[in-house]
Amino acid sequence: MSTLRAGLSGCGPLAAAALAALRRGADCDVVAAHDDDDRALAAWRRGFPVGVATTDYRALLATGIDFVVLAGPVGQRREQVCEAAEQAVPVLAAAPWAASTADAEAMVAACQQAELRFGVLVPGFGDPVLDQLRTMLADGWFGGLVAVHTTSGDDELLQQPPAAGDARLAAFAFDGDPVLGLLAADLHLLAWLCGRRCRRVAAVAQKGLLPLPHDRIGGTLELSGGALATCTVSRTQRGRALSIVGTDGSAHYADGALVLRGCRRREGPAFTYGAIDTTVVLAADELRRDPAPATLDPVGRFARWLGDEDGYPCPGDQALQDLRTLAALHRALQSGRSEAVAE
Repeated sequence: MSTLRAGLSGCGPLAAAALAALRRGADCDVVAAHDDDDRALAAWRRGFPVGVATTDYRALLATGIDFVVLAGPVGQRREQVCEAAEQAVPVLAAAPWAASTADAEAMVAACQQAELRFGVLVPGFGDPVLDQLRTMLADGWFGGLVAVHTTSGDDELLQQPPAAGDARLAAFAFDGDPVLGLLAADLHLLAWLCGRRCRRVAAVAQKGLLPLPHDRIGGTLELSGGALATCTVSRTQRGRALSIVGTDGSAHYADGALVLRGCRRREGPAFTYGAIDTTVVLAADELRRDPAPATLDPVGRFARWLGDEDGYPCPGDQALQDLRTLAALHRALQSGRSEAVAE
């Protein structure tokens, strides 16, 4: 497959994090960039030179790009996806990618009607450690899956408290909740790691340090096959953690370190576990994570998916189902009861 030409919309920190490793691969290259803010656009162009830089999104689509990566404000995504579909441009949207279930359904439907591929970009898809844990889950190294837990947070609002109308409140808003959208990336990762559908959910919220209705949320998810997943998100702390517990083994991955215990040896591209029935701590410098293999880069993988040379971890139909889980969590917060996830 020849190198595909990608366009980028949104030149903030999310774009930098998503695309920093892209140019190590040969599958695609960012050749054009868009941002409504000409200063952000100029700053991006200094760090990531591109042939075209524009404040007009339609002009970006008209440059002849093979697909567009959306990394700007979530509130603009529905209109941007529909415009891309009209111009026959496939879309890769960075998570969080929709402000509501209705927006998500409209975006996926627009791409399906135009017979275009749509995917959601989650940086964790490119982590070799997570990819090896996913493979270990699939081939039974953990035994029967008992539970999975994720923790994540963004504390920008704690460092600089918001005033009424602060635009940052919309960055992770879903169905009007200023915290709930933080869960979107974790739900996409859970679906990719476990390969299981969420059936029912329950949720609680707490208020603490921010002038918000609540600043942290905990959710419990009933997965197909009988396993449970729990997710906590907060706008008062920063960081991510993942725990997997099975009948034959367990793993905890946080702050770049991995804690493992299992009953079988395991060799893989990111780490090796050899001390059977012993808890082993692998520090960040003992994990083979950087540089990540170019084949794991999610943007390059999306490009290969467009050429039918690879699959993609989070295509539109799966991403939409994950947001239906998010919508069920929102209903559970309001009702105080467990809620079924819509099919």
